[in-house]
Amino acid sequence: MLSKNNRGKFPDTHIVTVLQSGSEIPSHGSADMPVWGPILGKMNQTNPQDRLLRVSNLSRYLETIQMK
Repeated sequence: MLSKNNRGKFPDTHIVTVLQSGSEIPSHGSADMPVWGPILGKMNQTNPQDRLLRVSNLSRYLETIQMK
């Protein structure tokens, strides 16, 4: 529904920001969904670029499962 609710365009920049930092917008539901940036960053602390790659990969995956 992300693309559908954004006039057919996947909001990739917004999604990456939410994955890394969370969202304070109440319309996005509860805060039960964890902020993934810190979680993905802890997986391999020897390479900080891995966190960015994981967040990007998760965003791309979410884009692929959008309703057409």
